[in-house]
Amino acid sequence: MIYAIGIDVAANRKGQTVAVADLNGTIIQLDTGRPAVGLADALIAKYGTNFVVAIDGPRMPTAPKPGPSGRECERELVRNLGVRIQWSPKADDTPRLAKLEWMRNSFTLFQDFTSKINNPAHVIEVFPTAVYTVLDAELTLHVPVRLLSKRDKADQLDAMCCAAVGLLHHQGRTQAFGRGDPEGEIIVPLHEGNDVPR
Repeated sequence: MIYAIGIDVAANRKGQTVAVADLNGTIIQLDTGRPAVGLADALIAKYGTNFVVAIDGPRMPTAPKPGPSGRECERELVRNLGVRIQWSPKADDTPRLAKLEWMRNSFTLFQDFTSKINNPAHVIEVFPTAVYTVLDAELTLHVPVRLLSKRDKADQLDAMCCAAVGLLHHQGRTQAFGRGDPEGEIIVPLHEGNDVPR
């Protein structure tokens, strides 16, 4: 069985929000407050290593080089979709990185999952704001009401959005911004209005 795991990344105090969907689009796990360290091991112990994991956070900081802010995938999103984005800091911007605990958690999650699952290409970066901008794919998630939390609904929505993109990615119904860039790609559902190659 293949699963799609969506993770909304946060700082340690708040913890990560995790949504797990089966191939039928049923959310079978939805919880919050999970630590980043050890999360990959816990999910692998429960679901094995045959899944797509979609993370709402950057894969890595920007290389320390002169030029425009952010990574190419972030600049492509802004150019093509007009979305507002929090630019990834440069790797040598130690003061800024020190303040961005959630971003460091994102790097940890990418490293852990990439090194431990069957297909590292199934560890993808998702930016829910961009997904909400283009989502016209026919995809229905089934969410048991008992899993929902009024307090954490925004984080849960983003985690479920990531899981949905993971399902679409498994079905070959996504496209990448920043394709081939070693600093990472951001994956969104296929959308006719985008001229970005798959």
